[in-house]
Amino acid sequence: MCIDVAMNITFMNPIAEKMSGWRQEDALGTPLLTVLRITSGDKGPLLEDIYRADRSRSDMEQEIVLHCHNGGSYDIHYSITPLSTLDGDKIGSVLVIQDVTESRKMLRQLSYSATHDALTQLANRASFEKQLQQRLQTIQESPQHHALVFIDLDRFKAVNDSAGHAAGDALLRELASLMLSMLRSGDLLARLGGDEFGLLLPDCNSDSARFIATRLINAINEYHFMWEGRLHRIGASAGITMINEHNCQLTEVVSQADIACYAAKNSGRGRLTVYEPQHALTSSKGMMPLEEQWHMIKNNHLLMLARNVAPPRTPEATSFWLVSLRLWTSEGEVLEERAFRAGLADSALHHALDRRVFHEFFHHAATAVASKGLSVALPLSARGIIQRDPY
Repeated sequence: MCIDVAMNITFMNPIAEKMSGWRQEDALGTPLLTVLRITSGDKGPLLEDIYRADRSRSDMEQEIVLHCHNGGSYDIHYSITPLSTLDGDKIGSVLVIQDVTESRKMLRQLSYSATHDALTQLANRASFEKQLQQRLQTIQESPQHHALVFIDLDRFKAVNDSAGHAAGDALLRELASLMLSMLRSGDLLARLGGDEFGLLLPDCNSDSARFIATRLINAINEYHFMWEGRLHRIGASAGITMINEHNCQLTEVVSQADIACYAAKNSGRGRLTVYEPQHALTSSKGMMPLEEQWHMIKNNHLLMLARNVAPPRTPEATSFWLVSLRLWTSEGEVLEERAFRAGLADSALHHALDRRVFHEFFHHAATAVASKGLSVALPLSARGIIQRDPY
C-alpha cells in the first residue's frame, strides 16, 4: 500500500485489502494507523510510529501482529520505502506487508520442541539445567534459598516389561499431570530422561521442600495405574538438596540431589532423603580400590542380561532388546549396573568397562542378532564415550 506525507492511505492492492479488512475505496484518505492496527505481540502495545519501531531485532523475534478490521489477525513482517520526486521532495512511502503467520508458528513449535519433553510436555533436561543455572547465578547477586529434588520411579520397568511401552508412556504422562497439579505456580518440573524427574523449588526452605516432595512421593506411591483391565502399582524415591549462597555450583547440586535420591532408593524405596555431607562420604567409602576395579573389568566378572522391551506380540524380527549389566564381586555379591558404575574411579574405567561390553557383545552375539534383524541397546556410559580413542 502507499501513503502520502501525512500518512494517509493513497493506494491498497487486493492483498492489503484482505489482510487489513478494509476496501480500498473506504480506506483512501484515511490515516494509516486507523486502517492498520499493528501491535508488538498479539496483546502487546500499539506501534504508534511504525517508522520509529525497534528495527534492531528481526521481525520474527519481535512478533509484530496486524489486527484486521473484521477481528482476525496476522503475524507480519513489514518494510517502508520512502517515495521522492526527481528533485528529492518527499511525497510519501510504500508500505510492504508480508504474512509470516505460518513461519512464526513453525518457529514457536521448534522452540517448544527444543525445550520440552515430547512425551510429557514437561521441560526437558537441557531446559531444566539452563533454568537451574539461571537461578544459581542470581543467588550470587541476592542471597536466596531454593531446593532441588530428583525423583526416580520405582517398579516402572515392571510396567514396561509386562504391559509394553505404550503403557509405560501413558503412565509417565499421567504421573507428570499428577505432580504438576500438586506444585506451586513458580515450581519447575522436568523429565530428565527415562523414569527420572527433576523439580526446582524456588524460594523454598528445607521444611517446605520436604513437605512438597513428601506429598509427591506419597501420591505416586498410592497411585493406581489401570491398563487393559490390569492394575499396576508403582512408587517413587526422591532426593533433596538445598541451594543457597554457600552451595550454588551446578555440578555440585546436581550430584548432591542424585546421591540423595540413590540413598533413598537404597534405603527401601518409596522414600525421601535430604542430602547430607555424610552421603558423599559413604559413597566414597563404598568405592572399590582402583586395582580391584581394573581386575573386575579385565577378568570379565560381568554378567550381560538381555530382555525384550518391545510391546507384547511384537514379531521377533522387529523386537527391541535392552542389555543390562551385573557385576560379580570378589565377595560373591551381584551388583546392579548403577551401583558399580557409581563406584568407578574415573572416566578411563568407564571407558574400559564400555570397551569390554562392546567387545563381548559383538564377539558372542553379533551374528545371532544380525541374522534375526534385532535392534539392541547396549549400556554404554557418556563418560566412556567422550574418550578420544575409539572402541
